[in-house]
Amino acid sequence: MAVTVVGALAGNQINEFVRSKPGYCMANVRTRTHLAVTATDYIGNWMAPHPVKLLASYFVPDDAVVGDNTDTTFLNVVDVGIAAGTTELSSLELLTGFDLTANAKNDLSAGVGYATELQAGDVLALQAEKSNAGVLIPAGNWIIVYQNN
Repeated sequence: MAVTVVGALAGNQINEFVRSKPGYCMANVRTRTHLAVTATDYIGNWMAPHPVKLLASYFVPDDAVVGDNTDTTFLNVVDVGIAAGTTELSSLELLTGFDLTANAKNDLSAGVGYATELQAGDVLALQAEKSNAGVLIPAGNWIIVYQNN
């Protein structure tokens, strides 16, 4: 039996793959723009509707972003919990050479937090973490792939 790595799939293939797997679901969260001058903050959040296992997540920006080693922004997937929590599940560091392509899937799944079990009501947030002067993060779509438990 072949194993499919969700992160290796492109755009519409994600949707088709998720639909073909019983118990797999996909959430699409519209994110807001994060200006380079804005302090670190959350640009989108999602609440687990019931117990689930987190499989992957992606960011599809409306516009391109060019990474920078000095003035940068990190995109972090953070489990903020049912109450107050701050467990970082993954991070995409937008350094020089790590750019975001407009209207393309950018994988946020690299990290130790995937296959994490979430409880009903658990909240995940997409965090724009500013470093020095930061970079502008455009609005976009945050796609979360999970499996029902």
